[in-house]
Amino acid sequence: MPRRSPRGEDHDARTLHDHHRHDGVRPGWPTVTRHGPVLPTWMCAGCDRPWPCARRRIELRAEYDQAPVSLRLYLGSCLVAASQDMSWATAGTLHHRFLGWL
Repeated sequence: MPRRSPRGEDHDARTLHDHHRHDGVRPGWPTVTRHGPVLPTWMCAGCDRPWPCARRRIELRAEYDQAPVSLRLYLGSCLVAASQDMSWATAGTLHHRFLGWL
């Protein structure tokens, strides 16, 4: 019986194998990560770099593989929250950090 992803897609064993990547991230599947933001500084909990760090960007791209608009909306909401937490940061800097890498 095929397995279903959290987004409702059918995945048989071949599909799961085809989507398994070296970095352990599967497109369309939610990611359990250590690389979440630490608020109010918006630094990564996993590597202590500005969030989203390089690893979390890879995970987010894979997780939102079939939903790029949702990824932009999510990161846009993070940008708004970060702008309130980090009022000293310029809008351009925050935009580049949260959305500029997409």
